[in-house]
Amino acid sequence: MYETVNKCSDIIRSKDESQSYLPVKLTAVTCIGAIYEKLGRMAGGTFQETVQTLIKAMKNAESQGRCEIMLCLERVLHGLGSNGTMIHRDIYKAVRGALTDRSMSVRCAAGKVYYTSSSNVACNSKC
Repeated sequence: MYETVNKCSDIIRSKDESQSYLPVKLTAVTCIGAIYEKLGRMAGGTFQETVQTLIKAMKNAESQGRCEIMLCLERVLHGLGSNGTMIHRDIYKAVRGALTDRSMSVRCAAGKVYYTSSSNVACNSKC
């Protein structure tokens, strides 16, 4: 599992911006989201580095990539639950910028991340 997450992170970090490489990057983002959603706490050791990689990749991504990254961050937060509180600030900063994106799909995905993030915080304050 760690090898898969590291391989996907390497794909996301790659400098190849060609149109033919875009589906590979989107697949890597989706795979990371699925892994953390299902195995969240078990894959918990690498989540900070992975989230930083995703947030950095958002700055250069096209709208489809930004949307997928937002959905991936939502899955990471959902999978980690209360263990994800260390990265809430970084994710919130990325979401705040994405809420004003020109693409509606990115704004919707950012809203989903914000909702997931706020529900985790509300759960933590009640517990």
